[in-house]
Amino acid sequence: MVSRENLVIGVCVVAALVLGLSVASATSLPSWVALAVFLGVGVLLPNLLNEFLRTRT
Repeated sequence: MVSRENLVIGVCVVAALVLGLSVASATSLPSWVALAVFLGVGVLLPNLLNEFLRTRT
């Protein structure tokens, strides 16, 4: 069975890939914006969500 933390991380990683690649290919923004999306959604967001969910329960 998949733990809640792993599920949150997996969903955020998939979202980071989709959003980051979309930003990189579909817009004319600088390349650092796509990197910021990858890091923000793929690393920071799962940590913040897991910490929030851990302290809530």
